[in-house]
Amino acid sequence: MSLGGAPAGGRGVGGSAGERVVRVGCPAHNCGGRCVLLATVRDGRIVRLDTDDRPDSVAAPQLRACVRGRSYLRRQYHPDRLLHPLKRVGKRGEGKFERVSWDEALDLVASEMRRVRETHGPGALFVPYGTGSYNQTNGSHVARRLMNVSGGCLGIWNSYSWAAINVATPTVYGTLTTGNQRQDWLNAKIILMWGWNPAEMRDGTNSDWFVKLARERGARVVCIDPRHSLSAAALADEWVPIRPGTDAALMTAMAHVIVTEGLHDAEFVKTHCVGFDASQMPPGCEGEESWKDYLLGTRDGVPKTPVWAEPITAVPAATIARLAREYATNVPGVLYQGYGMQRRAYGEQVVRAGCALAALVGNVGVPGGWASGLGNQAPDGGPLWTVFPTGTNPFGAAIPCFLWTEAVLRGREMGEADGVVFSGTVARGRDAAALFGGGSSRPPGDGEAEPAPPRRLGADVKLIYAVATNALVNQHANVNRTAAILRDASKVEFLAVQDNFLTPTARFADVVLP
Repeated sequence: MSLGGAPAGGRGVGGSAGERVVRVGCPAHNCGGRCVLLATVRDGRIVRLDTDDRPDSVAAPQLRACVRGRSYLRRQYHPDRLLHPLKRVGKRGEGKFERVSWDEALDLVASEMRRVRETHGPGALFVPYGTGSYNQTNGSHVARRLMNVSGGCLGIWNSYSWAAINVATPTVYGTLTTGNQRQDWLNAKIILMWGWNPAEMRDGTNSDWFVKLARERGARVVCIDPRHSLSAAALADEWVPIRPGTDAALMTAMAHVIVTEGLHDAEFVKTHCVGFDASQMPPGCEGEESWKDYLLGTRDGVPKTPVWAEPITAVPAATIARLAREYATNVPGVLYQGYGMQRRAYGEQVVRAGCALAALVGNVGVPGGWASGLGNQAPDGGPLWTVFPTGTNPFGAAIPCFLWTEAVLRGREMGEADGVVFSGTVARGRDAAALFGGGSSRPPGDGEAEPAPPRRLGADVKLIYAVATNALVNQHANVNRTAAILRDASKVEFLAVQDNFLTPTARFADVVLP
């Protein structure tokens, strides 16, 4: 994506004679940032990468690339980059290939797509989740368009990145748009970087810079993370190590301190929340356990105190109590939830715990606050994130992206009980919009009533066209099981992988397209 630059053969910004400097967007493979790179081009080859050099201000900050973005030349011209199509010559997964021509490779892929479609139907073709190149005319969206214009394929909804937080956030707030603008962090008195590492994974260009500015303006910054990350080292006043997967227990114990010490925003809880205590239970749930009863252990006899949480989380009880008091007495504040802690079983619970903690102290809808959850921001007049249009999928059914292995093994029997969404019902999650050919993504229940959809997919996945994704092996759970499924050509009859390198996923391919 060119953003301007000096004419070819001329003297670009910072360039010498015979060079030109072109402004481009950092690919960075879905780190969450969209930073500016200045590519110095000489004789058709990039020889240097710098970053944004425009005037800088808080209102309109430079879109500065991180060290990873500025080192992208190492990837661009890496000696292991795939330059030619490859065809498998060994057993699946052995990683043995021979070089073939583009004509042979493309003819083979096209013929297999046609064969599988004619033999098993469109539901047997599948383009898996992948964000290795997720913009403009690159990535899996282009592959889905190819499938859609040639008869359709099995779609996906949700993502590996936001699988739990996508679904859990609307159950608390009714929306995924729960974040303030990043400039507003400068109004915060405390920032909890909870499992969030913006120094290495931006989740929004300049996130680390705005945290740094907030700290310079007096905000206390605490990083809660199992790792002593670059963010903990460079951005935080304190690092709190925690046993992985126990974040919800720490949040719950903090809530216990806040409630029992009367530090919560009672007026906000009373006027804007449900389920806090027995007097605020929603209709139909009057006899159910309230959150306060759970915190105090009224029914199960286990108060969720810092002493209770210490052996679970490995965070000292005194530290838990202090964090709770600091968060509750330094309003407004930011509890920013990273995504790693929700990428696991019961990952939705830590999302809900973070949202409840933010609401408990009234950090919702105030300058300098942060409601937690996914944290999408309302449109601010800037450019919208767009992808290549995929058209309409004639097959009209999608599975949760994580269940692709199940669609290989028992796809013909999968239905709504497995999370299958058919056209005419509402797809769930942030990535659902592209799956049926565009449109808005909304939580379940927001659509108009439609005729009853088919109850079964009616086909197992037999062909996978994986574009710009290593998710099949690298990101999926139970890698040994996944590898066994991919090795069996009676299950996945054909696997094409289109990528820059011979990834673990590509090693199982029948054809590799660079």
